Amino acid sequence: VGHVVFPSKVAPRLTSWQGRPIPDIDILQGFIDEGHKAGLRVHASLNILAEGHKYYNVGLAYEKPEWQSIVYAINRGMIASNGNRLTFRVLKEPDNPDKPLMLIDNGAKTDAGIERIGLDRPEGEETGSNGIPFGKQLHVTIDAANRVEGIVDGSLIGEEPLTAPEDGRLVIAKMDSDRDWITNNIAPGSFVAFDLKTEFLPIAEAKSEKVACFINPLHPEARKHQLDLIREIVTNYEVDGIVLDRCRYSNLYNDFSDLSRQAFSRWLGKPVNRWPQDIFAYSPQPGKKIIEGGLFKLWLEFRAQVIRDFVSEVARTVRGLKPNITLGTYVGAWYPSYYTVGVNWGSDKTHLRYNWFTEEYPRTGYAEFFDWIALGSYHPIPRKEDARRLGKSANGSVEGLTEIGNTAIANAAFTYGGIFVPDYRYNPEALVNALEAASRQGQGWMIFDLS
Repeated sequence: VGHVVFPSKVAPRLTSWQGRPIPDIDILQGFIDEGHKAGLRVHASLNILAEGHKYYNVGLAYEKPEWQSIVYAINRGMIASNGNRLTFRVLKEPDNPDKPLMLIDNGAKTDAGIERIGLDRPEGEETGSNGIPFGKQLHVTIDAANRVEGIVDGSLIGEEPLTAPEDGRLVIAKMDSDRDWITNNIAPGSFVAFDLKTEFLPIAEAKSEKVACFINPLHPEARKHQLDLIREIVTNYEVDGIVLDRCRYSNLYNDFSDLSRQAFSRWLGKPVNRWPQDIFAYSPQPGKKIIEGGLFKLWLEFRAQVIRDFVSEVARTVRGLKPNITLGTYVGAWYPSYYTVGVNWGSDKTHLRYNWFTEEYPRTGYAEFFDWIALGSYHPIPRKEDARRLGKSANGSVEGLTEIGNTAIANAAFTYGGIFVPDYRYNPEALVNALEAASRQGQGWMIFDLS
């Protein structure tokens, strides 16, 4: 929320949460006192570029909406022959997760997880053999010619998943209003069409980001606020370290503000004429990949450079005040796709290369600014050998993810493999294997979440 748990002249203090008062004590100082008494090092963690909580619509980003990141949002529609329109979403696009879901081609199929989301049933309510309540879910199959093949109640599908027709589509609707639209506007044998609309939305209004209200790291006032807060903590408290979390963009679809457009143009040395199409456009065909523009890879480099420049300011601020303080950060371990959140947490000395790299992309790496980097190596498979035995890629394991991370960081900082405890809730032996696998690749662990 951007509020803090200590007396501050920079940020608002958190005095209550969900109607419950928080005791008027300096929580940060309490942890430092008791931690040091117990022989522990205490690091202060900040959700550095997130300034609001979207579950509760509170935080500095709501109080200062001009700080908010701007989302390049999408709105897909299915149009009946009578002209009425139903909005829907496809996987991996920045859209409202409550909308009907469209799956593409015969390779896409429903599964138990997708079928049951949002379908908690009252005690005693009748269900089909697959556990889905009667009349609570509709599946619409659409062929390659956009003809409706059938409309099926989800409870009647049985245990076998329903697949989309070859080169066709499958729409799953759960909300009452969406099921009513289907019932009143289409029927087997009728035809539908599809359209696409885009818009730029402040992240507080974009339902694609469910939790954090990210700010634009290029906004000068927002950026200054982050540095002032860090300066206050390091000056006033005997912390042993500072940890940065959410030091990134929300996703690939941020930030498309006028401020970022102007900064990108200056960085390029020329104007961006077709915004945002010169970076990328959404495919008019649902389920197809984005259409990369001529500036797409340069845009990835630019965003990574923005974050690197910000991190360099943080490091200069911290070490200028107290050179012995440790600086750490927490990132997702999936380096080959982490560019989507605008961060290169590797070293500029890494030998890794990917097809989305520009020649200069490695120079955006920020690992050298940190003493340690915690890698969220979240995976239920501990070791590479376990993954191979299951017929999966060796990289699909805690050990594999941590190994890629080490290669990316190239000894610029210590690495701690992050283990997600719920992945091993009923298998403590596998948890031990995961910890051992992570420690073989790095200098320790970040265990998340033990509480």
